[in-house]
Amino acid sequence: MLGRFFRVMLSLTAVCPVFISLAYIEFKNGKHTYCYFFLFLFFVVVFFAKCVIKKSKEKLEKIPITITKAKTTDKEVISFCISYALPIIFRANSVSNIETWLVASLILFVVLWTTDAMPANPVLGILGYHFYEVDSGSGVGYVLITKKRISNVQQINQVVQIGEYGILEL
Repeated sequence: MLGRFFRVMLSLTAVCPVFISLAYIEFKNGKHTYCYFFLFLFFVVVFFAKCVIKKSKEKLEKIPITITKAKTTDKEVISFCISYALPIIFRANSVSNIETWLVASLILFVVLWTTDAMPANPVLGILGYHFYEVDSGSGVGYVLITKKRISNVQQINQVVQIGEYGILEL
């Protein structure tokens, strides 16, 4: 299983597309340095997410699983995307205020650290992954991350556990 820090960091990658919105705002405000900085952050976080997923598949213990029920949660990605548009809609002049972002980041980090939440992640969606709420044969519910579109729950039989209630299909 991923350590708590890496699980939280992987979850935090879900919010990085907001950097695209911020880059746009800064570009429109004529602050090109900030624009390039936010674009750079976006690509660094996408790269980080890709590396964590790859290393998880390679290094974590592979465990067999029997899935009895699956329900897609890809629709949650849409909610995230709408929230990314909000900075553009409101066009705040203080998007570069580091104190505001540090406080917001700290709050999000604490929430993710103290819960077992595994949010649908649009960055992983961009990388081709889908999210499902699944029930295992033992009766435990998980969030399954997979590149497959599940039409038969029996097509998933081996995973790695990336969090208490998050699993990644191999």
